[in-house]
Amino acid sequence: MIKNIILDFGKVLVDWNPHYLLDSYFGDVAESTHFIDEVITLDFHNECDMGAPIEEVLGRWTARYPQYAGAFRIFVDEFPRTIGGQVPGMYEYMSELKARGYRLFGLSNWSYDTFSRIENIYPIFNLLEDRVISALVHLLKPDRAIYELALSTFGIKGEESVFADDRLPNVEGAEAAGIRGILFKDAASFREDLEKLL
Repeated sequence: MIKNIILDFGKVLVDWNPHYLLDSYFGDVAESTHFIDEVITLDFHNECDMGAPIEEVLGRWTARYPQYAGAFRIFVDEFPRTIGGQVPGMYEYMSELKARGYRLFGLSNWSYDTFSRIENIYPIFNLLEDRVISALVHLLKPDRAIYELALSTFGIKGEESVFADDRLPNVEGAEAAGIRGILFKDAASFREDLEKLL
């Protein structure tokens, strides 16, 4: 029986999209898309999300791409502008789940340097009983170890839990660790998928 719902943060609880900030910085969608897709890649985010001091990461990446030093700087300094708000429908559904007696937890790959600047802005995070953030434990999804750490930290069992993430490798990582997985697309489809398991 499912008792616990574990949720990713970016694109699941909050609408994170670097275009919200960088399109206006570059003044050109094609150029911002190139920067997002080809320069500030998953490798950059993984370094931050593993807990490396963000200024050290910036130093390495701006040395590699000096022509984008300003874009890297604004991405960090104005990070809250990459969030478009809470994902529509999720606060309401999570509140309903909580009222129905399900326990809600968070598991996210995120730099704490940036997460700490947005966590108090969005009430949806207050619905979580507990959370594991990659930068604080120096592990990343989809490494099996972070799912096992989350289960241990929360004091819950994998077979009684569901994990939702917008990235398929992270869903598959959870399933490999014995947790049911849902690939998140939007609140309506998440409700449909989750209710089938409850």
